[in-house]
Amino acid sequence: MRKIITIILLAVAMVAGAEEHLTFMGIPIDGPLDCFSQALEQQDFRRSRVFSNPVFEGLFADRLAYVIVETTPETHVVCEVLVAFQKLHQWNELDSAYNALKAKLIAQYGEPAETKEVGDGPQEITQVRQYLEDAILIRRCKFVTELGTVDLGLDNLRLHELSRGVPYLYLIYTDKANINTAAQEGMMVCNN
Repeated sequence: MRKIITIILLAVAMVAGAEEHLTFMGIPIDGPLDCFSQALEQQDFRRSRVFSNPVFEGLFADRLAYVIVETTPETHVVCEVLVAFQKLHQWNELDSAYNALKAKLIAQYGEPAETKEVGDGPQEITQVRQYLEDAILIRRCKFVTELGTVDLGLDNLRLHELSRGVPYLYLIYTDKANINTAAQEGMMVCNN
């Protein structure tokens, strides 16, 4: 009888411990950086030698993009993936790419939980930068799933070393379970 109860408890513990994670290009946003990096490389992404943190270059949604992988502070488990699209130099390119990505995300995740889209963009890229800084121009939406969030937007803030203050289109995939782990680990680091 004890054996049966032990087996049942082990089975329940295994099922409870098997968490699902948000995926990026079919790759679960979970596990060590090396495993995630290998999976990206199998999808024809190349690690950039220009940057010190884990940055990859390749095609995403048929566009050249940088992929930046964030991990939890202590256990170094992948928790977030940022995609910054390259070579979009005019407002019509940025806006068209934003709308195309938004349509794909709606098809995959349903309507966004949050949307903020304000202003019409100018043709000069230098004006786009200023419009974004002054919040005359805003393009952002957030898709929320049980496993995490996907943020889409246009920005020119220095969110990372690649942005350099020029307008760029971005996506951020955040795994719910691992971002919570990152927050807990961050608190543990602060408390020590």
